[in-house]
Amino acid sequence: MAKPLKKLTRFVSRNRVFFIALGVALVVYLIWYYYQKSKVTTDTGARTAGKKYRVKQMYFDPLRVYKMLMVIDTDNWANRCRLTKAEGLDTIQLVVPISETFKGKSNYDFAPYIEFANVAADNGLYIVLKPDIQITGKILGSVFTQADMMQDRNGNRLTGATYQLSFASTKWNEVYNWHNKLQSEFRPFQDAQMIPVCLPTCHHTQEFVYNYIWQGDFSPIETEKSGGLNQMQNLDYLRYESSQLKEKFHAICNEFNGWRMGYDAGSFFIGSHRGVGSFDFENIANHPSIKFIKNNPRIFDSPEFNAALCQDWKIRTGKFWAVEWTNADGANADQLADRHRVSIQQGANLLSFAFHTPDNSGGGQGWEVFKQTRNRLQSTGDWDKPVQTPQRTDLLSYSLADIYNQNGYEGGLLGAFNTLKNNNGGVLPNVRCTG
Repeated sequence: MAKPLKKLTRFVSRNRVFFIALGVALVVYLIWYYYQKSKVTTDTGARTAGKKYRVKQMYFDPLRVYKMLMVIDTDNWANRCRLTKAEGLDTIQLVVPISETFKGKSNYDFAPYIEFANVAADNGLYIVLKPDIQITGKILGSVFTQADMMQDRNGNRLTGATYQLSFASTKWNEVYNWHNKLQSEFRPFQDAQMIPVCLPTCHHTQEFVYNYIWQGDFSPIETEKSGGLNQMQNLDYLRYESSQLKEKFHAICNEFNGWRMGYDAGSFFIGSHRGVGSFDFENIANHPSIKFIKNNPRIFDSPEFNAALCQDWKIRTGKFWAVEWTNADGANADQLADRHRVSIQQGANLLSFAFHTPDNSGGGQGWEVFKQTRNRLQSTGDWDKPVQTPQRTDLLSYSLADIYNQNGYEGGLLGAFNTLKNNNGGVLPNVRCTG
């Protein structure tokens, strides 16, 4: 044994320069390897070294009330995820914009957003995935053109370089293909049950609602397909719009085989938003993969009416509902806690806390209002409650024509709802759209 060891020592000594160079090369390689391995995206969204997934195996619990921080961008993402988990929320919304990931026909780059999902997984958070098809000037030109965008009769598009793809455009297949690639890229997170629900959207942006449904009518490219109906607030046009939303939304859902999809119906309350998809959601949300509906009432709307509407759908379908309460209307913590409490007690499966995003330093007024809201819900024992099964009695039905003719729910419909509730000792009636 001594002789071979002596020979090896002599060999190494004679080739000292070679082995020193080899050792230096090995050290350099190890430094490079561990540097690349540790390169993770935090707040910048930069690409990591190679595509990789850091999924965490979870499971969807139908008895759990998920509590989500609603964010619309990915600024300060790592810090937001850390704070979200530390302050008692279990879910964060991840918006994936087409304008940031569409690089041309059949050319997409989802890598930064996959890394954002990785960081959420690192923090043990569920992800509500929200594909966003608002089109900005960044991707106009090669595939999507100005002619494909909705416009008014004077040829004006939306303000702020944000566009809505026309229902009559021939480019919707590009949108469906983009969704198909997105679901493929995020499939590992879906398979690990990290995504309670995916909430795609094909309805109009808020800017579209304000500029075109409230203030003007539609261009010939829209009115021709709708049978010449371009009258502002015309019920026939609303029905046409509903049929288009259903067609586009169902085609998007078809790209997500095996996913738990949700219909983000927006605000039911027509007096403010006039979003037809909210009132006719019974028709639009009947795709077999749609397991959630989500409503975004205003702080001065009735939380009981909203809960009765959503819970009725849940009872009949065996599915789930989510609600988004926001402090955007100047709501304080007492008002928000009251509305979240009603939603919890009336059977909500997911609460979205909107416009509470912490600032760069982890503070800010909105974030403080969230913490005050949470504290109030904890003090009344509502924060950790499982999904509730509220008592129901009676049924209040409405039609799309009723909503249109009454100019909203705030008149006769809400009065009839309150009468039924009061006549039954505060037990809510179900509320149902009959088409």
